[in-house]
Amino acid sequence: MALAAELKSVSNEQEVAAENPETKEEEEEAVEEDLKSLKSRVEDLLNQLKYLRADYDNLMKRSSREVDETRKIANIRILKKVIELKEAMDPALELVSERGDPSVVKGFQLIATKTQEILQSEGVSEIDALGKTFDPYYHEVAQTLESPEPDGKILQVFRKGYILNGVVLRPCMVCVSKHVEKVIQ
Repeated sequence: MALAAELKSVSNEQEVAAENPETKEEEEEAVEEDLKSLKSRVEDLLNQLKYLRADYDNLMKRSSREVDETRKIANIRILKKVIELKEAMDPALELVSERGDPSVVKGFQLIATKTQEILQSEGVSEIDALGKTFDPYYHEVAQTLESPEPDGKILQVFRKGYILNGVVLRPCMVCVSKHVEKVIQ
């Protein structure tokens, strides 16, 4: 019913406009102004939509990067704990191997092997340091000894170091040489 009434009203307005030419011109001008105004408003809304879409896309990218970074940090923390476990297992395995029951030794060997497999599967590897030249990125000096070897040669490793995809998880703790011509003993 309301639609029929609206159509009748619009029809009546058109008849009045047709009868009066001045009103028709004024009405056309008003419609044109309304049309321009609406086009401008649509354009503004489309621009706002574009900016909002770009903001949303940037938010999603930033959120994804932050989630990836958080996962990476959590992964590194867990891997460092597995390294600690592995290093606690190594002396325990030696001790049990010397004095323990063969089945206990076998159990310790399985645990040590599994921790090593976990580290390798995650991309963790030991830093090869013995005999290499000291590099502060990979090594931490714990002791310096006078030696006929060139300066900075690693003579002993006190604690193993580990890397994950080229990033140092923990540097090696090493003893490096300090070159002297003759070593006095």
